[in-house]
Amino acid sequence: MSRHPEVETDPRLLEVSDSQVLLNFASALDALYPLLRTVHADRYDPYDDVVEPLFWGMVFSTFAGKYGVAVPKKSCVGYEMSVPDFTVLHHVRVRPREHARARIGGEWTKYEAIDELAFVGFDDGQLWLSGHESEGDPEFGGFDLVRVEPLDSTGVPVGQGSWLWFQRNEVDYEFVRAES
Repeated sequence: MSRHPEVETDPRLLEVSDSQVLLNFASALDALYPLLRTVHADRYDPYDDVVEPLFWGMVFSTFAGKYGVAVPKKSCVGYEMSVPDFTVLHHVRVRPREHARARIGGEWTKYEAIDELAFVGFDDGQLWLSGHESEGDPEFGGFDLVRVEPLDSTGVPVGQGSWLWFQRNEVDYEFVRAES
């Protein structure tokens, strides 16, 4: 029995790249965030309550219809989540383009390839909206950056807090099925 039961595909989705799917989600965040601020749902649990299902609905549901693979929530890496082993869950791979620069430790630098990068979320590289707490939080700067988690060749994160950031339009995104 296949671990990935087939679901009905939508042939129109074959015209939509995986990158377009993720960038559409980022655009939705751009449009939605000012509205979340007006009702004070722009941080912590209220933010998560809106953004996590939106991510699943706009991203993994689209991939299900595009690739014909069932993607129940429990089998996908959630938005702004890290897991001990990315190979056992559906996730999104990020591939920086040739001249992409990475933000590492607060500094922008030429990116040297790592085996694999897993998508974590879109943000401004400063605030973690799901959990950032400090006195006098600075204003959130938008969703122009993509936060990624470097993985070793076996699909395991290389280290706690080892995130990198790229400009969201300087990378390509690719759906990765969980290994059987």
